[in-house]
Amino acid sequence: MRGTMNVNYGHDTNNNFMIIKLPFEELSYKLKMIEKNEISGLLKMKYTILDEEIVLKYNISSKIAIRDLYSKEKIKINQLRVLIQGIVDVWKLIPNYLLEADNIILTDDMIFIDLNLDKIFLCYCPGYKKDLYMAFHDLIQGLLLSVDYNDVTAVEVIYKVNEWCNIEYNEIDKLKKIVEEEYIPARSEDIIKKDSQNEIFDAGQNYFEYNNSILGKINPFIRILKKLKEKFSKFKFEVLNGMEPYKECSVNKEYSEETENITNETLSFGDNSDNETILVSAAMRNHKRSLISICGIDNILIKNYPFLIGKLEKNVDGVIRHNSISRVQARIQLTDNKYFLEDLNSKNGTYVNEERIEPYEIVEIKIGDKIGFAEIDFFFR
Repeated sequence: MRGTMNVNYGHDTNNNFMIIKLPFEELSYKLKMIEKNEISGLLKMKYTILDEEIVLKYNISSKIAIRDLYSKEKIKINQLRVLIQGIVDVWKLIPNYLLEADNIILTDDMIFIDLNLDKIFLCYCPGYKKDLYMAFHDLIQGLLLSVDYNDVTAVEVIYKVNEWCNIEYNEIDKLKKIVEEEYIPARSEDIIKKDSQNEIFDAGQNYFEYNNSILGKINPFIRILKKLKEKFSKFKFEVLNGMEPYKECSVNKEYSEETENITNETLSFGDNSDNETILVSAAMRNHKRSLISICGIDNILIKNYPFLIGKLEKNVDGVIRHNSISRVQARIQLTDNKYFLEDLNSKNGTYVNEERIEPYEIVEIKIGDKIGFAEIDFFFR
């Protein structure tokens, strides 16, 4: 999304902004409508005209893009309901303001959530146009692998929503009903019934009945997606760390104290059903870095990339327990043997050598740089 539109980010003393620039020809009543009305579920926006360009400033303070929130933690049923109901509510509301639904941007980096309010906020941009049914379908396709497969209800809902997407121009009210409906997983005695006379299970017949139920349709679907996800995770890990895909790599070399006395160890993937273990490659060992605290809190060891930092434990890799830190504060990435730091729309800012970087700005960091997360400072080593 950011590659196809002129999107930038900035901040002032109190707020963070997402900034989109449009050609002057896009000037219309829609801009006034968004600016003058506080429309529930839409990001607040103000615009100015500068050098024959329209500059839209959306207030994204205290909000997290769902792309960043769910990059680590999987989506459970309550979170899924908040997301889809939020989209549906806006979808149904905006015609009251003479606005077109196709101007809503439904990509995971442009959908924000305020965790304090447990509310979704969407970006309405008159310069953007995509059929909302198609955009919603693409979003759901992307969420299929982000759902928590241990949450049966969440899987049922996302599966039925995906079915809804495949019916051309289905009714929005049906979508809302799917999300609001309480799904109760079938009990085992409801799936395989006992023969009342001889107490023998009728496995064949009831197996057929089970596979024609909603749960029966979902279970093979889940297994396929989980297998694909496991293979992709393994492939991605090995490629990023210089290993030949799907071949185990062992390292016998022991490292000196200078490299933190790291010897052979294994990296276990918790969501791998086979408890498969992959030996950490030399490339990964060489890129283990630390954030060394200079204000009395715990140091942070960076073992994997991308590495998320914040105070929301389930959603990040490195936890900083301090009131000034945002739930998801920043991300450290490794690309072409270089380290990069990105602020993830944090409330109190992220700093490199005392200079604050803009929300979603990505800057290269080097060994010895001073890294600040709000009021907490570290040295990158």
